[in-house]
Amino acid sequence: RYKVVIIPPMKTLTKTTFDLLKNFAEKGGRIIALGQYPNMIDAEPSEELSRFIEEKCLRVALDKEMLEKTLNKTLGDGVSVRDCSRNYIADIYAHRRKAGKSEIFFFNNISREKSYDATIYINSKGLVENWNLIDGTIEKLPCETSKNSTILKLHFEPVASYLITVDTTKKPYRATVKPKQQKEEIVAILDGKWKFQRQNPNILTLDYCQYKIGEDTTPWRGKTVSPFGMPVWKAQMEIRKYFGLRQTWHNSGISFWRAEQLGLNKIVKPEKISLKFQYKTNVPDANMSLMLETPEIFDIFLNNQKLNIKSINKGTYIDPCFKVFDISGLSHKGSNELILSCLYQGQYELENIYLTGDFGVYPDGGGFVLDKEPETLYTGDWVQQGYPFYSGKMTYEKEFKLAKPKGRYFVRFDSLKGIVFRILINRSEAGILCWKPYCIDITKF
Repeated sequence: RYKVVIIPPMKTLTKTTFDLLKNFAEKGGRIIALGQYPNMIDAEPSEELSRFIEEKCLRVALDKEMLEKTLNKTLGDGVSVRDCSRNYIADIYAHRRKAGKSEIFFFNNISREKSYDATIYINSKGLVENWNLIDGTIEKLPCETSKNSTILKLHFEPVASYLITVDTTKKPYRATVKPKQQKEEIVAILDGKWKFQRQNPNILTLDYCQYKIGEDTTPWRGKTVSPFGMPVWKAQMEIRKYFGLRQTWHNSGISFWRAEQLGLNKIVKPEKISLKFQYKTNVPDANMSLMLETPEIFDIFLNNQKLNIKSINKGTYIDPCFKVFDISGLSHKGSNELILSCLYQGQYELENIYLTGDFGVYPDGGGFVLDKEPETLYTGDWVQQGYPFYSGKMTYEKEFKLAKPKGRYFVRFDSLKGIVFRILINRSEAGILCWKPYCIDITKF
């Protein structure tokens, strides 16, 4: 079914994947090994795999233009995306599929900053249509043709994409009338303060800690790095070094679960470890929860009071690994301490923990303090307005007046920093904005 398989840069393959690749090569399939070639099977060195890469694979440097040339040479010229100077546009990816007498192309600009006026060359000829995946409309696109090829011009805003079809049973469309340019006028500027509603719990990430190995009389380590200790990842690094365990940054070429299977995380003589996290609050009575992974392995203390995690369990949040526990009313005004202790056996990674709830988070002397939330928000960055770690949904609301409504009306944003924006006008949905141009027609609302 497939003519070519590309092996991306990696260090190891599973044996089942290697067996599939050998079978694919035996049946005439072409294999391209891109960049760093794997030389291990199930995280163990393999001479057989090294010979296979050397003898059966076409090795290509990690370069997008070189990969395109290699694919065109292997499969024949199919799709090429160029700029006005006929230079290859590496940021625009192309995916091609056949469906009966039609061909389907998906083009995506992966750049978050750059726009492109692209000329697309396709070795297929027919009626070209743009299928809008947001509103479901289908638009015929004018194009040029040359022998059995189609030349299409598209403008790509950052992260914009197109689903293009070519129906080879129909003739290409050629536009005869150019659309008229219409004059635009700004009738209202929606700046300043906005009413808002937070849709998810606010969050404070506790990613600095002090740690100790051994009993309670052992001194805390990490105080000299900052008042809050050291980054959790660094504490884990020092703890794993103490127990003689391999480090886990970048998986060290071996995933954590695979290292567990191979016994690389096993400790001969487990010992007790403790992690101490600190936070400050001016709203001790605020609705607040503690969120962390693998709580079952820890004894958890808040201000020297042991938490009964079964009685305060609130379930999970977003990911089933993130367990949530209600600690409302258990904090003191000012500084607070959370201590997690366990018999460390190396089978779990030590992770950041989180406070979630109804509060604002504000900079405070190199750290953060919890306080009341703001009543309004300005457009722009949330970080200085009480939400430096918040990545949930937020609703903005603002009223505006039009003196004498006439003509067509649009809402336009210079920039939007979120993922998806749902626009409602007078409580009716006007549409969705995901990428530039951040403009939507609101006339009928």
